[in-house]
Amino acid sequence: MAFLKTKKNKSFLKRISKTKNFFKFNKNYKNHILTKKAKKRKRKLRKKIYLNAQSKKWN
Repeated sequence: MAFLKTKKNKSFLKRISKTKNFFKFNKNYKNHILTKKAKKRKRKLRKKIYLNAQSKKWN
């Protein structure tokens, strides 16, 4: 029985950047229709997400 080759998500790979120990990328939902969103929510969306490459944990 042959195993299927899994494809990587190329669209996501274009949005991340690699640092020494982390992958970093922006949060979602901050492109348009920002008038409905609360200030607190938009402020939290400004932060970047850091994914630790070794332990696969979100920071």
